[in-house]
Amino acid sequence: MLVKEAQTITIVEGEYNSTEAKDQICSLINAQIKTHNDSQLQQWEKNHNDSCNKAELEVKRLIEERNELLQILETAKKEGKKAQIRTVLEVQIAD
Repeated sequence: MLVKEAQTITIVEGEYNSTEAKDQICSLINAQIKTHNDSQLQQWEKNHNDSCNKAELEVKRLIEERNELLQILETAKKEGKKAQIRTVLEVQIAD
């Protein structure tokens, strides 16, 4: 597999209070969960016997990670601290 040079863009970058950080994180992760759920549904519509385990596992992983991040933000809120968020999208073309 040949991997070419990556293109990277910053999606979100900054310091946010816990409520803003929660909104940013949930928006990004929930969009990805929706994408996986939609993909899983499309696969199932094509083949009712397809188990779609990969998509299910990815959704489960994202939910777990989102919950962990929300716990961290809750702690930050209680301590009166802000969250620094940096979301980077990196795309590489693979042959």
